[in-house]
Amino acid sequence: MSEHTQPNSRTDIESGPSMHSGNLGRVFALLHLCLAIDDDDDDPNSHLTLWKNDILLLSQQYLESNRRTIKTTTSSTSVSVLLGLMGHHVVSITLQKQIDQDHSSITNSINTILEQGNAILSTSPSPDNHGLQEGTSGYIWGLLYLRRTVPETRSLLSLELLEKLSLFLLKCGMHYAAATQTTTTSESKTVNLNANDYIIRLPLMYKHNGVKVLGAKNGVIGIVYVLVLIIEEFQTFASLCSTMPHQNTISTLKTSVKLTIDYLLHI
Repeated sequence: MSEHTQPNSRTDIESGPSMHSGNLGRVFALLHLCLAIDDDDDDPNSHLTLWKNDILLLSQQYLESNRRTIKTTTSSTSVSVLLGLMGHHVVSITLQKQIDQDHSSITNSINTILEQGNAILSTSPSPDNHGLQEGTSGYIWGLLYLRRTVPETRSLLSLELLEKLSLFLLKCGMHYAAATQTTTTSESKTVNLNANDYIIRLPLMYKHNGVKVLGAKNGVIGIVYVLVLIIEEFQTFASLCSTMPHQNTISTLKTSVKLTIDYLLHI
């Protein structure tokens, strides 16, 4: 692999510092290989351990190349793990955890991630650009990934932050769905639909660059997928507690997800 796409190569630089199209995606794949290798291997000279060390070294080279690319290119406006700087920080934290050093780098990345989350929450609710590839749900996926693979991040990337982001995402989708339903009802009256016509109200609806999209890439299906992952994260935490924290949020998420899936199944 390194023979074809060397760090600092022209391909590396032109692809950009994203997980979607740049060498950052290669680092992400390499780190998954490392996670699959048993850390309990007692033999430091075993072929798997040596291979893992080589993979980590190559990953560090790619990540350093990615840092230099970030400094020399225009920053992406995307908040998603796939196209935005969120991807760089997710990969950086995962790599630093694997090599077990440079905790200051982890702290800096987490602080940047938290700043980005607070920036999302400070914006006015809008139905536009919350998709998995480019938007808010892609950012949330990054939070969930870190919470599951690097447990040390859970205290800072808290369930409280996840709750605020998920409710913000619901608010954006519900407001747009309500406005669309009002328009649909008004239009129905002008064409004299009879009382037996069945109009399904979509409880969550979003746009991508001004266009309603249903697919997984930047549409409702991808957002619903992330909402399901959020529900699982809350339920996992709840199963470890004697109380039932975030129960209202879990119930709200489940209701919205179910109604949206029912709508999609009837299209």
